[in-house]
Amino acid sequence: MLWLQERVEVLDFHSAQVRSISHTFPLPSVLKLKKYINVRGHRGVRLTRQNIFIRDAFQCQYCHSFFNKRDLTVDHVHPLSKGGLHIWENVVTACNKCNN
Repeated sequence: MLWLQERVEVLDFHSAQVRSISHTFPLPSVLKLKKYINVRGHRGVRLTRQNIFIRDAFQCQYCHSFFNKRDLTVDHVHPLSKGGLHIWENVVTACNKCNN
C-alpha cells in the first residue's frame, strides 16, 4: 500500500510477480521510506483479556482446544509472583482446566 501511495522507494524486487487476469505486477522485496514516520508515543494494541484471546484465536495454548470467551483465562507464563511482567510476550490464553 505504501508503494502505491508513493511513500516508499523500491530498492529491490522479488523474482516472483503478482498476476491478475489482465495484468502482471512486480513484487517489491526491499523498501525505503521517503519520509521518516515517527511512532514514538504509539502504544500499539492494548494488553487486554479480549485482545489476548483474539491474538490466540480463542485457543488454549496448552491443550490447543478452542473455547468460548467465558471458558478462558489469561495465564502469565512466568508468574507475576516470581518477577514475571504483564506484557504481551508473557501472557497466553489458557482454558480453566489447563490454568489450574
